[in-house]
Amino acid sequence: MAATCYDRLMASGSGRIDDKLAYAAVRALQDGNLTPIIKEELRLTIQSKRLKKGQDELSVTFREPSEERLTEDEAERRRTRRENNKLAAQKCRAKRRERAEALEREVDILESQNNELRDQILALERERNRLHEVFSDHAVCAGSCASTTAPDSPEVMDLTS
Repeated sequence: MAATCYDRLMASGSGRIDDKLAYAAVRALQDGNLTPIIKEELRLTIQSKRLKKGQDELSVTFREPSEERLTEDEAERRRTRRENNKLAAQKCRAKRRERAEALEREVDILESQNNELRDQILALERERNRLHEVFSDHAVCAGSCASTTAPDSPEVMDLTS
């Protein structure tokens, strides 16, 4: 590996270090990023393969992205777009918050209704058990109870106590 790296550092047999690779190495050390070295090594690998096949060298130049200045109109459009986006995001967050609060209110209402229904079920079960006891007592004393109480008497009609 060391021999191949050294070979790549040497420009096609001239005995001097390739300036582009040296520059990439310096940039990599300064930035702490290996990308320039990797790009340059890839370029040299491709060049050497092309030369072995008898093809011409490629002239590859890497341009750094330039920072373009925005015109006043573009800057204003960008500010407007950002402001509109900010307002839309606020509106969306408010809507989401409102929807969550509505769901929480609905959950509270449904839980309350559920508790009321459970209480109603318990009351109905108690009433059923009480009526079952009344029916059982009536079945036991069917002959004697029927002759002593009239069907319209308050004792028979009052089933809620």
